[in-house]
Amino acid sequence: MTCGSGIPYHNGGLWERNQRVVFLRALNQLANPDGTPTRQELASLLHGYQNPGDLPIGEAVDILLALGWATETDSNTLGLTPAGRRHFDRAAKVMDQLRDQRHAGIPDEEYVQTLTVLQRFTHNTGGRAWHH
Repeated sequence: MTCGSGIPYHNGGLWERNQRVVFLRALNQLANPDGTPTRQELASLLHGYQNPGDLPIGEAVDILLALGWATETDSNTLGLTPAGRRHFDRAAKVMDQLRDQRHAGIPDEEYVQTLTVLQRFTHNTGGRAWHH
């Protein structure tokens, strides 16, 4: 059973938000046409996005494999199955709709400027983002 974005329910209840985000990030990487990562490469790609309490990437991969949404070859590369692609496409559509709703009336230039100011604010107060 899945929620509106196609991300699975767990034990009759919806996965926690941070766990759904891990699934979306993993599916996004597996849907990337530039290659098929190994578990280790996927964990490395997503490391900076992980927050305390997030579902570990390895566990997310195990669940995606069990659901039949991903495959793992003998050389340990991961990929999407047709079912995984359908769920990814469905989740991407929901995410696009949410982005459009949240960005309504905000030109891209203003959005980028806002992020730039917030990053500068973080830097000025001694904060550090994972991508710095």
